[in-house]
Amino acid sequence: SQLESRSIPYKIGSRGNSILVPSGQVHSTRIYLAGKGLPSNSDKVGLEIFDRPSFGLSNMQQRVNHTRAIQGELAKTIARMDGVEAADVMVVMPENTLFIDEQSQASASVFLKTSGPAKLGEEQVRAIQHFVANAVEGLGTEDVTVTNSRGELLSQEQDRDADAFLSDQQLESLRNLEAYLSRKAEEMLTIVLGPGNAIVRVSAEINRDTVTTSDITYDEDPVQRSSTQTTDRTQTPNPSLLSTNATATASSATITTVDSTTMDNEFAVGSTTADTIQVAGGIKKVTAAVFVAKKEKKDSAGTVTYIPREPVELESIKQAVSLALGIENTATNLTVEQFEFHRQEKVDYLNEFQKYNKYKTWISIGKQVGYLCLTLAVLYGFVRTFRKTPIETIPLGVPLDDLGDFAEAGNGNRSSGAQKRSNFSIFEPGPPDERIELMNQLIRDNPQNMTHAIESWLQEDNGKSN
Repeated sequence: SQLESRSIPYKIGSRGNSILVPSGQVHSTRIYLAGKGLPSNSDKVGLEIFDRPSFGLSNMQQRVNHTRAIQGELAKTIARMDGVEAADVMVVMPENTLFIDEQSQASASVFLKTSGPAKLGEEQVRAIQHFVANAVEGLGTEDVTVTNSRGELLSQEQDRDADAFLSDQQLESLRNLEAYLSRKAEEMLTIVLGPGNAIVRVSAEINRDTVTTSDITYDEDPVQRSSTQTTDRTQTPNPSLLSTNATATASSATITTVDSTTMDNEFAVGSTTADTIQVAGGIKKVTAAVFVAKKEKKDSAGTVTYIPREPVELESIKQAVSLALGIENTATNLTVEQFEFHRQEKVDYLNEFQKYNKYKTWISIGKQVGYLCLTLAVLYGFVRTFRKTPIETIPLGVPLDDLGDFAEAGNGNRSSGAQKRSNFSIFEPGPPDERIELMNQLIRDNPQNMTHAIESWLQEDNGKSN
């Protein structure tokens, strides 16, 4: 309809997905349609779906329209991000139930078509996840899946239990640690084995339990705090003395006295108590997997033969990686394996990426040159507008020798002086009244030309005087 309103001839392409216009009108038509917001994704219906009357729609249809509106708005917004050419969003909204236990979790899937072979960064993918999750009620970032047109999963699987204990900053720190350790070992092996001959992946296990540990340390040398001495005296009668010596007194012969002394010493032992609290989120264990490429040997025909590496070399690589990452060299913590690397896909992808970078570079150069040309054009127009334009002599439209002819159309009393006036010009001496009348007549007949003529005469007089 926009093309028909401007009378632009067009026809539909053979596949039905393009519109053809004359080559001379391509650029102007694109600019016009871009100003109208066209072409737009007609299948992306946003909140404008509610602009149409919705009388008679059921609750199910209303929910479907609401979901379509959210999907369309999200897709249109994501498509405006740098590096994204097109986007599709699918949102699954659970139905409301009376029981909370039966309530299902909302989920969403985002399909992206990126510009060129470059992939979106991890931060961009996470931004898309958070953007979609915050736009849909009851949707978490872990329930948003992001894939691209090549069938690659861009979003990372997140552990719900880990999210319950760790914040986003802690999870980001963990991923940064894994990436740093992987890059550290990979760069070391690249120097030794060559580029593209080693792949290192590190996984860190998070401590999800909060543990409190108490350590008590006792001093070896005790300190005496007090000393107590206790004496006990016991007196008992002696029956044998009483039977032999009846006259003995009771005080000397019949009583036996026994004394006992007890010494009590109290010592104090010094102790130190240390309480250690290990919160959730700490690094509990680090494991690593290392893949190295087998040696390659090419013959004269270009055939590649893969030669396995010696076990001693693999053990040396394992020991070096263990020391570089600071982990124990055990089978459960570190493994090193050798494989035949498939490099063709990597080379094709690298060539495609280089072509894309070259294309982007030329586009950037073209934009800069275009901006420079536009700036020069504006400056040139500015100078042309404000520079002094040379004054050209504009003819009066009436020859000076025939100036007297104007009197033929005048009154009859002026016809007698026509011949006299035709023999002089306004620059020649003559009667003052006739010169003034001649000037007035010229101004009335052609005021614009007369104004330019007077300016020209004044400039000529100034030039002669100088």
